[in-house]
Amino acid sequence: TSDAHRSQLYRSPAARHPDMMSSGDDGPIDIPFLFHDLEPIPQDDGPTPVCSINYSFGFKEAMNYFRAVLVANERSERALKLTTVCLKHNPANYTTWHFRRECLAALSNPAGSSDGKPKFSPEAVEKDLRLASDMGGSNPKNYQIWYHRRALLEPTLLASSNHSSSSSSS
Repeated sequence: TSDAHRSQLYRSPAARHPDMMSSGDDGPIDIPFLFHDLEPIPQDDGPTPVCSINYSFGFKEAMNYFRAVLVANERSERALKLTTVCLKHNPANYTTWHFRRECLAALSNPAGSSDGKPKFSPEAVEKDLRLASDMGGSNPKNYQIWYHRRALLEPTLLASSNHSSSSSSS
């Protein structure tokens, strides 16, 4: 999509159809504006798709930019916001939850973990547990959400377990 075409399509958030505005943690976000430096990557179903799925515009837009963020290997605050939008469209997307944890780890520990294990800030864990709870409310059997919760809490619980066992042995 050229810049001229994009600017006509996305004149301003107020001029967009409600489905064209994606909602993040902090309210609606204009994805093309936020990711102006990335070219969205459309889903490639091959030359002759067997069964095309009629995704909403908001879902297609969010996922097209999500693919671009994955290719760019970007772990940033804006990438984290995009995962929120994608998960609101499809809370059962394991890849999005996994990438979200990678963003959280990168933002919680910018210098990188010395032991190679993800570390999440307590604030990030608390906020994401709330998000997972909000998204899992309508589908309590969503395995991807349960796994995300576990993956967020496991490093914290293991660290506190190791800390308490080392202090009791002293």
